[in-house]
Amino acid sequence: MGIEYYSKYFMYGGMLFTVTLCVIFFFWFRGDKTDIAGIKTYMNSAHWQGEVIDSRIEFWRQTNARYGNDYFYDITFYLNGDEKLHTAQTLIRPSQMHLMKKGLKIKVKKGSKNQLAVIEVDFDEGAGAGKPLTK
Repeated sequence: MGIEYYSKYFMYGGMLFTVTLCVIFFFWFRGDKTDIAGIKTYMNSAHWQGEVIDSRIEFWRQTNARYGNDYFYDITFYLNGDEKLHTAQTLIRPSQMHLMKKGLKIKVKKGSKNQLAVIEVDFDEGAGAGKPLTK
């Protein structure tokens, strides 16, 4: 029962540790599937038919996903005549991040199969009383 006997168990333990660590990192960094579905819906919104509805932002959340320099945001809002909160994704430029606030006007494209995409955020409305934001 020398060290030669136990060395094979150290080898098995090392392999098991490596595989376990790989599985942990896979599940940690794989991303949220709802984010991916929302991004696909937004990116394909120009290709599907739907009605454009005006609404207002209730709240928002920046996601970790990016498209070029722009960030994807989850925008939560009410649709006209509906008491249920809906969430859809949109792209926001880094120069517009500080302009995000509750109550901004948005245009939401609603398609079949509950497809929702925020296609426009009206940042100029936040300047107040028809005054455009200075650029």
